[in-house]
Amino acid sequence: YEEDVVYSCDPNKPLLSLLLILVTVYVGVQIFNFKYSPYLNADKRVLVADYSLVVAVAAGTLLGSVIFKDIDLKMFSVDETRGIFEFVDFQSPPGVGMAVV
Repeated sequence: YEEDVVYSCDPNKPLLSLLLILVTVYVGVQIFNFKYSPYLNADKRVLVADYSLVVAVAAGTLLGSVIFKDIDLKMFSVDETRGIFEFVDFQSPPGVGMAVV
């Protein structure tokens, strides 16, 4: 147990996450339900409903980047010394893998 550890209680990050989740779900459901509206013809309504997730995520991202630009978010760290992909060596699996198979 370390007594010197200081935790910051910043309510902005959880509020940002909750707001973005709610906005994304609301926009996605509203656009998805557009296929039941009398506007446009049936094919175009289905096309709009098919892209509701993409539009909802884009709207949530835009909202988060514009309104909450003053909140300091931690960036993801990337180890650029490693390759993007690593191939698995299936010829020599570990002992646990052999026991499972």
